[in-house]
Amino acid sequence: MVLGGYTYFTDRDPTYRYHWGWVKANVPDSVWVGAGQSGVLGYFHDRTINTDGKVNTELYFVDYGHIGDYLADRGVDYFIEWGVSSVFKDSGFLERFVYVCDFGTNQIWRRSPD
Repeated sequence: MVLGGYTYFTDRDPTYRYHWGWVKANVPDSVWVGAGQSGVLGYFHDRTINTDGKVNTELYFVDYGHIGDYLADRGVDYFIEWGVSSVFKDSGFLERFVYVCDFGTNQIWRRSPD
């Protein structure tokens, strides 16, 4: 399958496939997911919030220690990002989200129960 000039079913560039493939297999359509590099995910999963700032400029006004609050306040239940992201070291994020698993080059986190 080719979308936008990229192949998503080969091992040459599996980054985007990891996002939506995991969500498709594990997350109901009614659940909000936050992710950087969210274009393909957002195409296949309507309830997607972009978190890299390219589409969602609200993040420019969120202080680093409040990313977890921002995601939780918007009803995001799952957050997916590359495992090297510094957000996983942020104490505000770690208070609101719990690690689920590594999936490809990404980490999957779920919002903690209130």
